[in-house]
Amino acid sequence: MTFGALAQEAPNDEIKALEQELEQLKQQYEHQQQAIQKLKEPPPAEEKEEEKKEALKRAIQELKAMLKAQQEELEKLRHSFAIHKRPPSATQRLEGKAVHYSLWFDPSRWNPVSTAKINPLAEYALAHQPSGGNIFAMVIAEPLEVPRDKLKTLVLEQFKQQLPDAQITLESKRIVDGAELLCLQIEGTLKQLGEVSVSLPATYFGCYYTGKPGTIQIITYASNPQLFTQYHKDIEALMDGFEIGQAP
Repeated sequence: MTFGALAQEAPNDEIKALEQELEQLKQQYEHQQQAIQKLKEPPPAEEKEEEKKEALKRAIQELKAMLKAQQEELEKLRHSFAIHKRPPSATQRLEGKAVHYSLWFDPSRWNPVSTAKINPLAEYALAHQPSGGNIFAMVIAEPLEVPRDKLKTLVLEQFKQQLPDAQITLESKRIVDGAELLCLQIEGTLKQLGEVSVSLPATYFGCYYTGKPGTIQIITYASNPQLFTQYHKDIEALMDGFEIGQAP
């Protein structure tokens, strides 16, 4: 084949190539149009049913979660507004000195100990026997009424003197024998133990009363925070032994 023949056939080859490219573009366009049309069409009934089932399942789970949260909140409110009374097992009494009050306790669960090592400012101190003495309770009373709306702030400030990072992790109200108590769980890091510098996690749970007779703090401390969960019934029973007013 001569160079002239090649020159004459070249345009024909270019035309064929262009025609092929055009055909490919047409096919691609048709495929795209088909895909678009398919997307516009409603999904099959089976797919609709599956989507509906999944949506209903999600809605049911969300409602269950909401109901559970509401039930927990309701239980907290019931507990807060319930009138707590001294348990029958609380047969021994601590009588207030600075303020007229009584704290009845179960002698099989709590044992009076010296306040010297627990807190010299406390009127009384108790050690919890079932925990091996790893839960302590103390009662601090002052013949001074604190404004109720400032009580929580003052309690937290008091704890921050020993626990700089103290924070309230639980809060509730408790009606015991007609007296309203503010109950707080406070957690933080103990930095000083006597004259020794330390860094120990600390958890306290206490109930606080303020009124015309004065201010009373019933505070419990556990060396291991998990003990609060394990023996919460004993701690609550101790709080239920509180009575304000002239001791009989």
